[in-house]
Amino acid sequence: MSKALTMILIMFITASFFPYTVNAQIEISRIGESYAYSYRQLSGIRLLTPIADLLSGPVWLRLQGIDIYEPSISLSASPSPIGGLPIKLPYRVPSPKFSRNLLISIDVSRIPYQAETSIAVNPNNPENIVIGMNDYGVYAPSAYVSIDGGERWDGPFAMTPLLKDDYGSDVSLAFDRSGRVYFAYMSIGYKYVIANRVVFGDEKASIVVSRSDDGGFKWNPPRVAAVGDIYAHANEIVIVFLDRPRIAIGPDPVNPDRDRIYVTYTEFILNYPLIPEYPYVLAPIISVTIKLVYSTDGGETWSLPKPVSPTYSHILGEERRRIVQGSNPKVGRDGTLYVAYYDSLDDGPWDGLFAPTIVKSMDGGNTFTKPIHVDHILEMDYELPPTLFRAWVSMMPQIDIGPDGEVYLVVAAKPDDSDIFFYRSLDRGETWSLARRLNDDKTNRDQFLPAIAVSPNGTIHVSWADRRDDPKDIEYHIYYTRSIDRGETWLENTRVTDYPSNPNYGLYLYIGDYFSIAAIDEEVYVSWTDTRLGGPGSPNMKIGFARTRHIPLPTILISPPSGHAGQEITIIGENFIPEGVVYLRVGDAYLSTIRTDREGKFQSKFFMPILSEGPYRIEAIDTSGNRAETYFYCELGLDTVKKEIDSMKKEYEKMLEKVMSRNMSIVGDKSYENVFEATKMLIDKISWLESELTYLRNVSYLVTALLAALCIVFLLFWKRQRIEKK
Repeated sequence: MSKALTMILIMFITASFFPYTVNAQIEISRIGESYAYSYRQLSGIRLLTPIADLLSGPVWLRLQGIDIYEPSISLSASPSPIGGLPIKLPYRVPSPKFSRNLLISIDVSRIPYQAETSIAVNPNNPENIVIGMNDYGVYAPSAYVSIDGGERWDGPFAMTPLLKDDYGSDVSLAFDRSGRVYFAYMSIGYKYVIANRVVFGDEKASIVVSRSDDGGFKWNPPRVAAVGDIYAHANEIVIVFLDRPRIAIGPDPVNPDRDRIYVTYTEFILNYPLIPEYPYVLAPIISVTIKLVYSTDGGETWSLPKPVSPTYSHILGEERRRIVQGSNPKVGRDGTLYVAYYDSLDDGPWDGLFAPTIVKSMDGGNTFTKPIHVDHILEMDYELPPTLFRAWVSMMPQIDIGPDGEVYLVVAAKPDDSDIFFYRSLDRGETWSLARRLNDDKTNRDQFLPAIAVSPNGTIHVSWADRRDDPKDIEYHIYYTRSIDRGETWLENTRVTDYPSNPNYGLYLYIGDYFSIAAIDEEVYVSWTDTRLGGPGSPNMKIGFARTRHIPLPTILISPPSGHAGQEITIIGENFIPEGVVYLRVGDAYLSTIRTDREGKFQSKFFMPILSEGPYRIEAIDTSGNRAETYFYCELGLDTVKKEIDSMKKEYEKMLEKVMSRNMSIVGDKSYENVFEATKMLIDKISWLESELTYLRNVSYLVTALLAALCIVFLLFWKRQRIEKK
């Protein structure tokens, strides 16, 4: 009885700071059975606010008021890319064990942000790789496809939200045994309900899955796997919000000749009690459960949701709240399904201890074993100071399965803000080893966002973000290690990235909730959020990619390779950043910028500057730090004529001195005649050189005039753009 009274008191006390009121000026017009209204006219706290910090990144950003998908004060006040020469051109330091880094995503709108990546490799064609990401330029998750092992990429192929929804979020990819690839994501939209003659509403999310039958180039319309909703029920408003889907595919235990597709997700239910005849709601009762749906017909139809974890409930304002989040499913070769997830324990998230938790199902996801806590370890903070991006998602465990049923798990946790820990089970998840720290640095700097993959031969591969190389503990590289003996020993950590990323140069509050790694016996693929193109006043986030095999370096070719100063030169380049800017430099001077195509190639022409005779280095450098160089030999430059004239002048003086020293009384001396012939030749050569000098002078005037004209055109264009913006 006392507990019930306590809960009622909490509800009424918290209602005092959690009212949801409606502006008196709101107008609701009925059109048929629907209502038209303006959400901007609703005042008060949004209904999802109590769980905002627990939700996936894009939804959390919107609830924070950083609305990437539509105009807002926060967005309009944010920095925008600036034209002109770059503030910095990254100088890449190659990794000893990985290829040069590729930035595979491109911007298709004014919003230069891509984050949160998932890799899938076609089991029937390992050269076919698909990478999914949240792409804020297309308002939805998108896919990029490679058919040559990651050297070249096609995309973006945007996923579509459901018809009445606005955008998508959270990506998870997997291939089935026949080579079809599945893309699970959230479809998010607004929904409003009327209760007590008041409009209530917020975002709702459903889980959808799209399939491609051609390796990722064409995608079927999404199928609904699980439905979220907002509705008024009796004397309460109920929000069912589905978050963070993850997909896994493996043999069906009922029929091993076919695959069963599993999608796990987190279900949040918020029950808002209504106060009769008043436009207020009381503090909500919040329930959270990890759930699962499955399909046995290629994603066409889906089962009813099955609970994976226990359901934990609390009232907003309770001191202790237990939540589960961040599920990660994997299927063993025998069809056993394993699901790992984050359990905050009774002390709540971001405080005290948490438990990486695992359950398994041997009947295709219909029933699950009791949860097993792999360990109880210290929780990370929500952020990793001095940066502000949300890093707590690093505590969500990542797992994979070995060829003989071994289960491997990695997670980030304290003590020194954040380290990467590895656990293993050699008895199919029944018992677990002690934690093993994988990052071998001697600093107290942070490691976060781990990812794990097991290749078919049993090698364990782990990657993570690492700030060991930055004394300020801000910029991160991607690091990697592996074990070939089921986790007994590990390779010395090796760097994957060839340039660091500063999270403050992207969406400083968010760099994605997970990075990704995939492996086959001969190859490892790693992807991450990369901010090397960003800078102060010009934020940018791309998806970086690297593999263990060499990726061809950028190259340039010029024609002709030699000639006179002022000559027109044709330059051809390839293997640069796709649809990016390449800066052309001769010596230490920048000449021009060139735009690459979707394959990272370009062809352009330029005039060789009026320089002295000799060899000159020509460099092409793109904004991501890719460099290529060649040489042009200037055979006739500004100093060539002067050198020739000086040389012939000396020769003439010698010959004249020789003539004067001879006895002029000797007539018919043949040597005397030879001197005069040589003198005549010298005069002719000097005349020729003077004409060449005149030609070079005219060329320099022409080039100067062209440059002046280009400057005038650029200034007029810039002025017109300024006028149009005003």
